[in-house]
Amino acid sequence: MAIDNRRTPSEAKPARMGALARLPVFLSLDGKRAVVAGGSPAAAWKAELLSASGARVEVYATDICDELQQLAADPPRGAIVINRCPWSADALKNAAVAIGAFEDDNRAAAFASAARAAGDIDNASLSFGQDAGLIGSIKSVREVVDEIVAEATEVIKDRLQSLLR
Repeated sequence: MAIDNRRTPSEAKPARMGALARLPVFLSLDGKRAVVAGGSPAAAWKAELLSASGARVEVYATDICDELQQLAADPPRGAIVINRCPWSADALKNAAVAIGAFEDDNRAAAFASAARAAGDIDNASLSFGQDAGLIGSIKSVREVVDEIVAEATEVIKDRLQSLLR
């Protein structure tokens, strides 16, 4: 007895996007000015991401960690300039994006408010404090990549399954 293994097309609708743990934000920053407030290792990797995207990064902090100093000496793409002073509202003017790395939510909220008030920020103003509910919180690049890969894997798997039905 012969078995017919031919597949027939189905009218199944493609799977729609599921819930996301985080909103991936893709900004076109090549050659644009970006401000990072803070001198911690968390600020260093935020500056590294911005530099890798081609932004000209200006860091404002009184205390700068070794990692950030080394990064400024050898940035991945866009220049990283360290300003050894606290951030100010004037420093936020004409920035394409402003990102704060703060230990407490009050300082993070003040930065986010000042960035929004600057009015010239044309892409986004993000502030990362201890409270993940403030605007957002990213713990590490590895964690973000792992989540994106996991979500993309599920979407691809669902799409392939719908095509093979």
